[in-house]
Amino acid sequence: MAITQKTLPDYIQVGLQELSLKTSVSIDVLTKEFEERFADSWIQEDPQFKTDEDKLRYCIGSMIARYTSQAPVSEHNIITLGFEGKRLTKNSNTLRRVLFVLDLEKLGPKKRRLSVKEGMVDIINEISMFTRYDKVLLGSFQSGDLSADNRTRFENPISIGEVSKIQKLFEHLGVKRTTIKDTPQNLAKLQGQYTDSLDWRIIRAFIINSNTGTRKDDQTTWGQYFINDGSVKDEAVQPDGTVIRPGLSAWVAPELMTYAQDSECDFVGILTQDKESKQISMNVACIIPIHAREVQRS
Repeated sequence: MAITQKTLPDYIQVGLQELSLKTSVSIDVLTKEFEERFADSWIQEDPQFKTDEDKLRYCIGSMIARYTSQAPVSEHNIITLGFEGKRLTKNSNTLRRVLFVLDLEKLGPKKRRLSVKEGMVDIINEISMFTRYDKVLLGSFQSGDLSADNRTRFENPISIGEVSKIQKLFEHLGVKRTTIKDTPQNLAKLQGQYTDSLDWRIIRAFIINSNTGTRKDDQTTWGQYFINDGSVKDEAVQPDGTVIRPGLSAWVAPELMTYAQDSECDFVGILTQDKESKQISMNVACIIPIHAREVQRS
């Protein structure tokens, strides 16, 4: 039995419409999921399902049970901007990653953090950066952060386009450009006791070298570019102890390390200062190639 939106029994259509009203998930999204569930080989072949009616009632019942037991989600039109590396949360021992997206709200676009966990941390391998995705089902927190789960789908991608358009997007968002010399005046602001991970700056610099490794505490991998823009000639220590050197450590998700030595790129992220060493570094959210060579991988 083939199922399409036009051939769904009336009681299934009513059930999906009621679920759509309750969850704010569009009827098209729910109908597509129902069709995918019904076509699943387990449902179609397992002898537990005696009739097509049995399969239909199972599919609508399982969808209602799952959607009504999970935190609510709503549709978001987003543009993917970047991401952090994987980390293991200390309290729940859960593998987690933060993506950075532009939420295209009616009142204007806003940069937001999008948290993904466990089986979704490698979603970055399936989606593209600087790409628009519409009608993405996401949860939201009071802080404004977003979350993804098994209801989230990134479909029908629309690329922003060439580098110049990406740069104009960041200009429109008010992300300031700075130099390594001026990093002390451009440290990310605090939100309470935490650093605002969306208070980005852009530094155009050359990649001098790179390094990767494994964290001892959670066995996740880290990446690092050492970059230089030529704005600092000699190491200097300011009166407050801040150390300014001819170059900057840029901490990067290993998956973003696709550019080779001597590549010129725009590095976008937050600038932070170590309390003890007084050295400044950047936590990179995304990299925009200007004159870049990709790493040759075997």
